[in-house]
Amino acid sequence: MASMKQQFDKFIGGQLHSSTNGNHPFKDIFDYGLSPEEGDNDTGPVELRHHRRGELRHAMSEVLPNEVRLRKRSQTMANVKEHAYGRLQEELSKAQEELKLKDEECEKLLKVRDQMCEELEELTASLFEEANNMVQDANIKRMHSEKRLIEAQQQIEVLQAEVVALKQLVLTSTPSSPNKHLHPQIAATMSMEKEKPKSSKPFWKTHRRSTSHHEFTKEARQEVEAQQEAKADRCKEIDSTIYEEFVEWRRTPSLELSTAFLNRMYVEDIGPCLNFSNVALAEKVKSCVASNSLTIEPIPGDSSYPRRCRLTENNKLYKEAFYEILYPADNTEIYAIAQNHSTYDPISKMDSEFAQQDIVPCEKPYPIEVNLSSDDDKKASEKETIPMKSLLEEPLTKATICTDYVGHLNGLRSVACLNDDKIWSSGMNNIISLYNFQGDLLISVRTKSGSRPTDIAVTNTGDLVYTDEDDKTINIVRNKKMEVLIKFHDWRPLNVCSTPFGNLLVLMGSDDYEQTKVVRYSGSTEKQCIQNDENGKAFFSPDDSKYLAVNRNQDICVADYRAKRVVVISEAGKLRFTYTGSTPTIESFDPVGITTDSLSRILIADGHCHYIHIIDQDGQFLRYIDNLNLRGPWGLCIDTNDNLFVAECDSGKIEKIQYCVTTV
Repeated sequence: MASMKQQFDKFIGGQLHSSTNGNHPFKDIFDYGLSPEEGDNDTGPVELRHHRRGELRHAMSEVLPNEVRLRKRSQTMANVKEHAYGRLQEELSKAQEELKLKDEECEKLLKVRDQMCEELEELTASLFEEANNMVQDANIKRMHSEKRLIEAQQQIEVLQAEVVALKQLVLTSTPSSPNKHLHPQIAATMSMEKEKPKSSKPFWKTHRRSTSHHEFTKEARQEVEAQQEAKADRCKEIDSTIYEEFVEWRRTPSLELSTAFLNRMYVEDIGPCLNFSNVALAEKVKSCVASNSLTIEPIPGDSSYPRRCRLTENNKLYKEAFYEILYPADNTEIYAIAQNHSTYDPISKMDSEFAQQDIVPCEKPYPIEVNLSSDDDKKASEKETIPMKSLLEEPLTKATICTDYVGHLNGLRSVACLNDDKIWSSGMNNIISLYNFQGDLLISVRTKSGSRPTDIAVTNTGDLVYTDEDDKTINIVRNKKMEVLIKFHDWRPLNVCSTPFGNLLVLMGSDDYEQTKVVRYSGSTEKQCIQNDENGKAFFSPDDSKYLAVNRNQDICVADYRAKRVVVISEAGKLRFTYTGSTPTIESFDPVGITTDSLSRILIADGHCHYIHIIDQDGQFLRYIDNLNLRGPWGLCIDTNDNLFVAECDSGKIEKIQYCVTTV
C-alpha cells in the first residue's frame, strides 16, 4: 500500500506538468486501475485487483483536492499576471503620453530659444547699426563744427582788420581834415564842394584800378567816370596800407616807380592787365602806355573782323564786338582793341578793376569767317588733327606758384585753368583765388554761402563754376555777378567738370551718404544720370572723396579714393574699365585728382605715394611722374599746351610741369 502510494506520488509528480496539454494525469490509471509498471499485467486475483483499485481511489481522493488547488492557483496567477500586464500596459501608455508631451514641450522650448537667438542677433545688429550711425553723425557734426570754427576764425580776422583800419581812420582824422566816414554830418558839405573845380579829390573817390593811361573817347570816358562815381559811392572801407602810401606820396609827388604807392599801382593794377602770352608784344604795349604814345580811333563799319588774337594767342571770331584801331608811336603796325563787354579774355567778366579792355593785335586784311554752331564745333573737333606728343623721360617743373592756401585748415585742393596764363585755385577756406604764372594774386572771390567750395571748374566760355556741399548748390560767376545755377534738395554736389561742348558733369552724394552718382547738365536741365550698371550694381563707392574729369573721347573718369580705383565710363553710361594701380605692390593706391590731355591720356594724382600715374584711354599704364618730389599732390588740370598743373595740399603750391613734347 505504501509502495503504491509512493509510486502514485511519483507518477503524479511526473504527470502534473502534462496537464497543460489537455491529458488527465490519471487517465491510464482510471482505465486500468494499475500502476504504470503493472498496467500490462492482467494476472492476479480479482480481489487483489479490486483491493488495489480501492486503494487507488482512496489515494486519488486525497490527491485530487491538491490538483484542484493547483489549478485554481495557476488560474489565479494567470489572472494576476493578466491584471498586472494590463496595469503595466496602462502605465506604459501613460508614460508614452507623458514623453510625447515632454517632446512637444521641448520642441516649443527649442523654437522659443531659436526665436530669442534671432531677436538677440537682430537687436545686436540694430545696436551696432545705431552705434555706427551715431559715430557717423558725430563725425559729420565734427566736420561741420570744424568748418564753423574756420569760418569764425576768418570772421575774427576780418573784424580785427576792420578794427585796425578804424583805428587808422581815427588817428588820421584831424579837425582840419576830418574823415567823412567818422563824421557823416560833413557829407552834405563835401557833396556841395564836389561841384566846384578842385585840383585834387579825396583818395577814396579818385583811386581806381585801371589798365592803362589811354586817351579814351569822350563817350567812353563819360561811361568810365559814371562807373567810377557809382563805385565810389559804394565804397565803405579804405585799405590803410594803401592810404598811408598815398599820403606819403602826396607829400612828395613823383612819377618815379621807386615810390611805394606808384610801384604798388603798377604791380597790382597796370602790370596784371598787360601780361599776355605774346611777351614781346606785351612789353611793347607797356612801353607805349608808359610814354603815352597811343591813340584810339574807331574801325570803319565795313571792315573785316580778326580771327586770331596774337596778343593772347587764342583763336576767336569777334563778330559783334566794337573795335578801335590802336596806333603805336612808330605807326608801323595796326592793332584792334575790343571793348569791355565783348573781350575774349574771360578775366574781364570777373572784376571791373582788372582788364577794363583787352588789346587784340591783328594783321590786315582779315578774311571774313562764319562762326560755327555747336554741332559743327563737335564735328570740327572730331576732325581736328592733334599733334603727337611723346612722354618725357624726365618731366620738368616749369613754374611754381605759391598760394595763400597754407596749413592744414586752409589746404590747397582744386585747380582749374582759365587760360594759358591764369589759373583758379581753391582750398579748405571760402576763398577762390585767381593767380597768374608769376605768382601774382589777381582776384579773390568769396563763396556765396560763406562755406568752402568742394570743387571748381571753368566752362568753355570762361565762366567760373563751383560746388557748395553745405548749401547744396552749384554756383556760377559770369558777367561780374555770382548766381546760383542749380539748387539741390536730397543730394549734395561734390565735384564738377566742364565738357568741351558746354555741358556740366556733376558728381553728387545722397544726404544719407549711401549713394553716389554722376549727372550731366545742360544749363540747369538734367540730361543724363550715371549711377548703376545693367545689373544694378553701383559704379562708385558711397563716399565723398572723389574727383571727376571728362576725356577727349567723351569718357567719364572718376577717381574713387575710398574704393582705391579709377572708374572710366563711356558717354552712354557703360563701364569701360577700372584702374587700380600699375602693379599689385604693397604700396596703397589712393587716387585723388584726375585730368586728361589732348591725346586722351589720363593723369591721376596718388595721394599716398606722392606721384602721378599716366595711363592711356584704355587703361594701360604708361609711366609715373615721380622725380619731382611732389608734396601731397591733389587737384590736377591741363592747359591747352598739355602742361600739367598740380595742387600740393601739403605745401600750398601749384606746380607747372612739362611731361610731354611734340614729336615731328
